[in-house]
This record gives sequence, structure tokens and C-alpha cells, in this order.
Amino acid sequence: LENYRIDLGSTSNSPWNQSAGRVLVPYFVEKSGLSLDNHPGLHTMIICAFSSHIDSIRDNHRYWSSDSKAESRKWRTRRSTHTNNLYHVRRHTVATHPCKDLQHHLPMLERFGVQGTSDDESDCEDIQNPQYNICGMSWLSMEATNWKQTVDKVRILSKYQDGSTKSECQWFISGKISTRRDQYVPGLPLNAYNAEWLDGDPMRRKLVRAAPNYDFSH
Repeated sequence: LENYRIDLGSTSNSPWNQSAGRVLVPYFVEKSGLSLDNHPGLHTMIICAFSSHIDSIRDNHRYWSSDSKAESRKWRTRRSTHTNNLYHVRRHTVATHPCKDLQHHLPMLERFGVQGTSDDESDCEDIQNPQYNICGMSWLSMEATNWKQTVDKVRILSKYQDGSTKSECQWFISGKISTRRDQYVPGLPLNAYNAEWLDGDPMRRKLVRAAPNYDFSH
């Protein structure tokens, strides 16, 4: 890995950094003495941590390279506003959709709240090339992440279901998993939490006060 490089000029979702993450996994596993066979979720956890590390470095660089602290505060405010907006867009989608199977998830979505929404997740879409980012948090299970992602798909499909562009769209899911925040939401169903994250600290299972499992299927 002597020529190993990451691109801090691009996001963790860039092709270069995604490739760098894939290169890192077998090297990390070898050095740590772990086995992907014995730890099925290890690959995802490594990629998740790698993406988080890149985003954190980019955040710090942007903060310290700002022309003033005021600019940095504005930037952080924009991120907070973005997260808040995305939560309310999702809530509106679930609350107003005619499908009862989707509406019954509203109380659970409200339990996640703004705190359970990643500020990395995109609330925008390209009509011609919609892209859904799997943007998780280290504490959130893939089951819950996919559940939120489905709500985003429903919103965009509903928005353009009568448009002529629908059949022309190329739908795909990006491989991005980013975890800028580790502030978890307590009291959620047990299967909303990443099992390996829970086991990473002997006190976590007590602190999260997890509720019984929830059916996240739509």
C-alpha cells in the first residue's frame, strides 16, 4: 500500500475514494487478524468507518480553511437546516401517501426524529438520473437504513408518476455509507440498531434501552 492515496478533494462517495475503501478492507482484515467469514458485517463496518474518516477530514479542512468563524457557523447551520428539512419531507411523504401500509410507519418515523436523520442524506433528486444514497450512521442497522431509503423512493416515484420522464429514468443505488454523527436515538426497536455497534461497548445495550423488534417492511 505504499502508493495508496485518498482524494480529499472529493467526497467519500467519489469513484476514487470508493475504490480506495475496497482496497483497504482486505488489508485491514489481514492486519487485525479478523475474518470476514466469522464477522459477516465487518466489511460494511470498515467501509462505513472509512467513509466517516474521509468526511471528518473534509469537515475539519473546510472549518479551518473558512475565511471566518462566521462562515463556518453558517455552513453548519445549513447542514442542520438540511437535516431538518429532510426529516419533515419524509414525514409528509408517509403521512399523506394513500397507501395504508406506508402510513402506519408514521409513528416510528417520528420516533427517529431529526436526530435519527443523517445530515449526509440527499433531499434532492435528478429527474433524469435519480440516485439514492445509502447514508447510514454507525449505530443504525441496514434494515432501518433501507426502510428510510424506501420512503425516499416512494416520494420521488409519486412525484413523477404522471410524467413522461419516468420510463426514461435510470434508477440506481449508490454505494455510499457515511457516518458523520454518532449521536444515537435511544428507545428505538432493537433491530434499528447495528448489532456490531451495540456489541462494541458493553454498556450500550443498557444505555440505548431498546424496544422490541419492529417490522420495517413496507
